Amino acid sequence: MRWALLAAVVAVLLATAIVAVRIWRGIAAIAARVGAYGDLPVVAALRTAEVDGARIQAAVAAVDPLLTRAQIALATIRRGPLPPELFAAFARVRAEFGAFTTARR
Repeated sequence: MRWALLAAVVAVLLATAIVAVRIWRGIAAIAARVGAYGDLPVVAALRTAEVDGARIQAAVAAVDPLLTRAQIALATIRRGPLPPELFAAFARVRAEFGAFTTARR
């Protein structure tokens, strides 16, 4: 009776080991297939699209500050002629440039 029980236990353990090996081989085959999917052109295109999407989102996020700056610049232009400080700064730069040119001669 003991020998029959021992033979049954060994048979069950052997069957379990065989099933486990088959499962391990199946998992390895699936892993190989999934790894091969990474080399497909479609996956590369998806990666590129993801990067492009991030760049587009960054560009859209930068539109609001640029629009605000453009509105401020437009308001400044609509105010009228250039401020007198600008003319004074231009005259100073012109005088310094003239002095530099004269000193070089």
